[in-house]
Amino acid sequence: MNFNSPEITTNPSLLLRLRDVQDSKAWALFAEIYGPLIFSYCRRRKLQVSDAADVSQEVFAVLSKALATFDYQTERGRFRDWLGLITHRELIRFWKRNERAHRLQSPEGQSEIEIVEDRNGWDSHFQSELLRHAMKRIQSSFEHETWDIFERIWIKGEMPDEVARSLKIKIGSVYVAKSRVLKSLRAELQMLCDDWPLLERTSR
Repeated sequence: MNFNSPEITTNPSLLLRLRDVQDSKAWALFAEIYGPLIFSYCRRRKLQVSDAADVSQEVFAVLSKALATFDYQTERGRFRDWLGLITHRELIRFWKRNERAHRLQSPEGQSEIEIVEDRNGWDSHFQSELLRHAMKRIQSSFEHETWDIFERIWIKGEMPDEVARSLKIKIGSVYVAKSRVLKSLRAELQMLCDDWPLLERTSR
């Protein structure tokens, strides 16, 4: 399958900073978030550890050139599609230049390249990894009870009144705790990438 035109749409808070090649903190944060995201996706596509690392480096080589001069136009595309397009192109190049790619197990009737180009798999991976990193980054900002309330309601799906009853607190306090974490989570996701597919979920 094909991706949309490789254009970026995102809150430029982080990505715009990457246009400054001297902003080492921005590049370090970008590598911290998107390096593991790309690497783990390559592993899901059956690449060995060393091969996944090589492909990830190739992706970052492309990104380092593109992001340094990219003119952000949020209305013209989505960042995750642009990143996915680059990642899949490098995966396809890997498959084509490595003979061992032909020995990968695959469903009958599918080529290796068709397996690599998995749009739904990429979108799901992108959003889950970005959410995981965002939650990890903000967790230390909250007291244990506040974070526990958020996890029980938003992640585990428990009812607010049940959480309030088990903690012996007012239900209003439960809603306040959840709202505080969601506000912080939303801001973190927007800073990292305003293109997280389920960002609207953080408003509930």
